[in-house]
Amino acid sequence: MDLHVLACVPDCVQTNGALGFIGEEGRQMRVCVKVSFPVDAGNRAIADGSIGKTIQSILEEMKPEASYFVADGGQRTAYIFCDMQEPSQIPALAEPWFLAFNAKVDIQPAMNAADLAKAAPAMEQAVRKYASRTMTA
Repeated sequence: MDLHVLACVPDCVQTNGALGFIGEEGRQMRVCVKVSFPVDAGNRAIADGSIGKTIQSILEEMKPEASYFVADGGQRTAYIFCDMQEPSQIPALAEPWFLAFNAKVDIQPAMNAADLAKAAPAMEQAVRKYASRTMTA
C-alpha cells in the first residue's frame, strides 16, 4: 500500500485575525483526489466482477462534485473532485481505495474558475512584491 498525499491541506490561513484551517467556520475546501491502482489489482476486480460495484460504493461515500476515469502512466486512474471540511477526513477519502485496490492516492487542494478569479488580487500582489526578483527585462 502506497500512502502518498501531496499538499493535503494548505498552510494555515488568516481567519478573523487568527490562524486556522481553511475549513473552519463551515467553509469547505475543494480537493482533487487522484487514485491510481496497479494493473493486477484492477484486473482481479474486473475478473471477479467487483470493480463497478466497489467504485460506485466508494464514490457514494465521497459524494464527489465530479469524477473522471483515465489511463495515466499505464494504470487505471480516477480524478475525483470533492469537498473536505477538515484534515481528519483524509483517511475517509483514501482508505477505501487503499483497501479495495491497493491504490496510490494523492490529495491536493483544487480551484474552479470562480476560485481562481477570487485569488487574482493575491496573485497580483505577489507579482508586485516578488516578480522583479525573478523576471528579466
